[in-house]
Amino acid sequence: SRQRPEARFLVVGSNHYAPEQRANYEDELRHLAGVLNLGSVVRFLGHRRDVPRLLRQIDVLVQCNTAPEGFGRSVVEAMSAGVPVIASRAWSFLELIRDNHTGWLVPPGDAHALADRMVTAALDPQKRREIGTEARTVTAALATPSACAAAFEATLTRAAARRSARQRMLE
Repeated sequence: SRQRPEARFLVVGSNHYAPEQRANYEDELRHLAGVLNLGSVVRFLGHRRDVPRLLRQIDVLVQCNTAPEGFGRSVVEAMSAGVPVIASRAWSFLELIRDNHTGWLVPPGDAHALADRMVTAALDPQKRREIGTEARTVTAALATPSACAAAFEATLTRAAARRSARQRMLE
């Protein structure tokens, strides 16, 4: 926020689906924002149902997981809306994002790399537009009926191959 004093940060979501996991996570983040004197630029919005509207209002989505995430729905939603994404270089994000083409990837848990990437993205609106456009194109191509059918067929083929291999081992 020092390099872009007009920048604002929205923290969207909650432990709505897994409250037993770090139930006080939002409290920890709020405390950290206060300690770092960022209380005036960080807004905590909690669980939202109007994500498409929020996506139209942001320049970048940051998904900085340090633990595995199965699918990364928020990343796909942002990419589909043409919003560039900064995400951890791990898990499902590796299948969704081509670094510097359809988004940006940073090492999980590397706060300095994440901050550097956020500043770089904030300072380059042209690159954000390029990445957002490419991300929208890629996600649109993945959602076509033929692409979905091909992915489903590939999944079934892999499952059948694993089953055959297990059966041969038991014989």
